[in-house]
Amino acid sequence: MKKAVVFAGIRYPQEKQDYYLNLAYQTGKILAQKNFIVISGSGSGLMEAVLKGAVEAGGRTVGVALNLEGRNPSSYAQEVFCYDRLTDRQQKLIELGDVFIALPGGIGTLHEICDVIVQKKLKLIPFEKKLILVGDYYKNFCKLLNGITNDGFTNIPLENFFQVINCPEEIDQVI
Repeated sequence: MKKAVVFAGIRYPQEKQDYYLNLAYQTGKILAQKNFIVISGSGSGLMEAVLKGAVEAGGRTVGVALNLEGRNPSSYAQEVFCYDRLTDRQQKLIELGDVFIALPGGIGTLHEICDVIVQKKLKLIPFEKKLILVGDYYKNFCKLLNGITNDGFTNIPLENFFQVINCPEEIDQVI
């Protein structure tokens, strides 16, 4: 079975709680229905909603957790890897993925996205392994990356290393 690593936040705006939790849940559900093993950072919030969606759709899940005081891996992670160092956790997430999907999140999610882009650019991750950003949330991020390219800070357009889709239902069209 192929493995989809989903990057997502622990926190989300409370005024849009239903939207963000549904976005994450539907992503997990759709991936499970497409026979992907669904992998996340195993935290709470959107990460947990992704795993819940996958489990409730009959899918398999894996959590790659960071050992932090007061944080426990999601109960929806059927298999869990725990790491003391962020870099080790990050490398395991990348190692496991056949495809990478980014939902809205904070600085940790941006770190994960940038890590995948850099490793794809350096050919440490095969170009064929897709990175998919979900939603309008990433509009300003894409503008920033286009600026990096347009200002000459990279010789390869960074938008070559990812795709943006509007909603989880479009995952079918890109994987």
